Amino acid sequence: MIDGNKTTTKKRIHHIKALLRARDIRGIFSHPINVLIFVLLVIRALFLRVVPHTNCIYFIRRDIILTEENGKDDSKQFRIFREFGKELDEFAVARSGEDRNCFYKDYQRDIVERLKKGSAAHALLMGGKIVSVFFAMTGPCRIDSVNYTYIPAQEEVAIIDIYTLVGHRNKGLYSQLLRRSQEAFRAGGALQITMWIMKHNRATIHAQMKNGFLRVFRIVRCVSWLGLDRTRVWDTDYSLEHL
Repeated sequence: MIDGNKTTTKKRIHHIKALLRARDIRGIFSHPINVLIFVLLVIRALFLRVVPHTNCIYFIRRDIILTEENGKDDSKQFRIFREFGKELDEFAVARSGEDRNCFYKDYQRDIVERLKKGSAAHALLMGGKIVSVFFAMTGPCRIDSVNYTYIPAQEEVAIIDIYTLVGHRNKGLYSQLLRRSQEAFRAGGALQITMWIMKHNRATIHAQMKNGFLRVFRIVRCVSWLGLDRTRVWDTDYSLEHL
């Protein structure tokens, strides 16, 4: 760590990346630490190109099942957002304040772009503030980590970027959010819900199994080497618990 603080270092790296995107060379060389981070980023980029690395994701799905319980749990307010506003902006601030891998401006931009492309933010609120959210998509879903675009079927909805604020975890909010979203999904013509996960995230795997996602139906693996990506896709069918 450059300055002994992991969070501060990540923020500095994010700042340098923002300067690179803006092509602000003067800003990069305005401070010795900025120059050091820039050099380290260049070395890392070269290393990643020379040394092969692999990313792999697993697709899971489940049927939408409406029960009497879907609309009965009103301990939290349920809302669907199709435009960026105060509630989503406040959530972006809250998440970026506790998730060291999330940076406010980037996350805000991602949310705005998703909504413009037709996705919707399904959320649970307490006191008018979002505490748990995911994004539902019926159009093409770009997954940069494996250089792959997933296109949901006509009667399918994909959910991405599930997040519950730290102070509200382990209270079943994701299960409640998913359950209360199903009626809206069905009203939009969807019969199935799809998402993708990574093998190392055991907590996510257990949470999805608890919520009825029991089978892996597709695997996408991408090997990157010398700046080139080789993506392999194959359909399968096996139990998620064996992942």
